[in-house]
Amino acid sequence: MKNNKNNRETYPFTPLASSAQCAEIDRSAIKSYDLSAEILMESAGALSAQEILEYLKKYQKKNIESSSVLILCGPGHNGGDGLVVARHLLSNSIPVTVFCSEKQGSDLFEKQKSRLHKLGVTLHPLENQEQIKKTKCDLIIDALFGIGLNKDITDLYAGLIQWINTENKPVISLDTPSGLNVDTGQIQGEAVKADLTVSFGLAKPGFYQQEGPVHIGRIKVLPIGFPYSLLREKAFTHFLIDRYWVFKTLSERSPLDHKAKQGHLLVLAGSKDFWGAGQLASLAAYRMGVGYVTLSPAMPKEFSSQWYPDILTQDLSDQNLFEKKTAVAIGPGFGLDKKTKDILEMLKKTKLPVVVDADAFTVCVKEKLFPLPAHWLVTPHSGELARLFGIKGKEVDQDRCSYAMKASKKMGCLVLLKGFYSVLAKKDKCWIIPTGNAALAKAGTGDVLTGFIGALMARSLDTFSATGVAAFIHGLLAEEWVESGKDKDSLMAQDLKDILPIVLKKLRHSGGVCHSGLEPESRK
Repeated sequence: MKNNKNNRETYPFTPLASSAQCAEIDRSAIKSYDLSAEILMESAGALSAQEILEYLKKYQKKNIESSSVLILCGPGHNGGDGLVVARHLLSNSIPVTVFCSEKQGSDLFEKQKSRLHKLGVTLHPLENQEQIKKTKCDLIIDALFGIGLNKDITDLYAGLIQWINTENKPVISLDTPSGLNVDTGQIQGEAVKADLTVSFGLAKPGFYQQEGPVHIGRIKVLPIGFPYSLLREKAFTHFLIDRYWVFKTLSERSPLDHKAKQGHLLVLAGSKDFWGAGQLASLAAYRMGVGYVTLSPAMPKEFSSQWYPDILTQDLSDQNLFEKKTAVAIGPGFGLDKKTKDILEMLKKTKLPVVVDADAFTVCVKEKLFPLPAHWLVTPHSGELARLFGIKGKEVDQDRCSYAMKASKKMGCLVLLKGFYSVLAKKDKCWIIPTGNAALAKAGTGDVLTGFIGALMARSLDTFSATGVAAFIHGLLAEEWVESGKDKDSLMAQDLKDILPIVLKKLRHSGGVCHSGLEPESRK
């Protein structure tokens, strides 16, 4: 493929490589493309050194040649990468102090040590923590452990990582912050909190799950020489939804469009004492551009006629309830009684796309109504999804992608596992949506998301696209709130629809540039 535009069109999603897939990519590069492990290490180290130089130029106020860099190298390939970095920084006149393990490493690791020795570089023992702590530096390079870490970090290395995290010096991690599980985002004993992570070849799923976003800092993916085709031909299961795809997928109104062309969403939400959920979902749907919204059951007149005149209403018992509707959102505040089960059963007999949220999801699990139609979507958070497997929500959060995919297979439809970050699963594949923050951890924000998704489904986007676009934008709203100077604790669910016009304008104006999570200025 000759240009990036064609590549983006052919491969709309960025794959994320697990530790096992990274190892397979290495093997394939060596076996099928005659790229030795040494070539790849040299490339990774050289490109990392270039990023470090750029970081020093940007963030160090003094002359970078007076900046001192401390490099900590473990005994494996990650440590070898660090030794290559040291050599390239020295060639750029950057003072470096290198500590590396006294343990016998791989042949390649020992070769990199030998090259530094021949340059007259003194390699200090990593085991001497007191000396490390006395070393003056402006920047720390974490090359302790790479993506192959298979046990918890303890003893010497645990203490070293604790020191790194409390030293108040900028940290750059090579390939991954040491101690972070790149598949799940869990911490393996202790983990480095990096300011910048330079990831080799592809980003990893764990960067966007659990503790991953907190530990990777900003992220830059480095093309260290893996053939492009190799990074796309593998059977990847994890992908990243980014700004460019959302921009390309989100359609704009034609000048000739009228409201009937923008769809009609039926919102089955709200009940006595819980009318707010239906209001939030309905108004959010209108903000997302749907032509009509009908809410059922009808709110009391004192709510609907005075404050929400644009929301149509229809009685649940109306035999024409589903007629002329183009999508359905069901569940928020709807209740757990037989009515919900009966309506779900009726909906299964239609061809309408349906987003199943909150109470409706609980009823599906309780009454075992699955498999649901393949073009439906369920939107649980981890606590709700846990009920499907008879476990606790904390267990789901330990591997959100895996549980989302298991749920999709079990329920027969798409699953959006809400949280930080949300995961969209379709059978044996999942897409991570890397937007949002803790401002969304408040009642009602999920009802707004349901309205957004339902609106895009009603406007003829397929269920997958409607969900990916809506969830990505939903996260951007929380980010816009904080970036505009407001405290994240102050966000209310009803604020989200009011921020939406600002975010949509910025998204369309940007043309989808800055693929979220992959550029140097990616959010922490």
